[in-house]
Amino acid sequence: MTKFTIANEKDIPNILELVAEVYDELPNKTWFSRDTDENLAAYIIEEGFALKAESDGLLAGIFIARTHNLGNENLGQELYLSEEELNHVAHMEVAMVRKEWRGHRLQYQMMQKAETILQEQKFYHLLGTAHPDNIPSV
Repeated sequence: MTKFTIANEKDIPNILELVAEVYDELPNKTWFSRDTDENLAAYIIEEGFALKAESDGLLAGIFIARTHNLGNENLGQELYLSEEELNHVAHMEVAMVRKEWRGHRLQYQMMQKAETILQEQKFYHLLGTAHPDNIPSV
């Protein structure tokens, strides 16, 4: 059974390990714009949250949403949102699942749970980017 919980600071080393592992397995590195470990840690602790998917006590997947300090990177600007609406933009930064747990809809389930959390926090423009050839992410 898979358990979904919000990550905390002590989870960061395992999250960064998962991100590195999945990134290293990508057939084409241009499919994913990998942030630095420092940025990912900031997204989790200071600028948003990470949702963990754990199965049998092991980290199977991670979903990172960024809600604060978007600044000039705010994707809402691409949609010509007003200054007020830009305050309600969240970035869906990272969704990764270890290959042994793929095919169980973990990415979909994490996205649904993250959307609920974000809507409760009054974020209703949930935006992200994905390379068009990265089929699991589009």
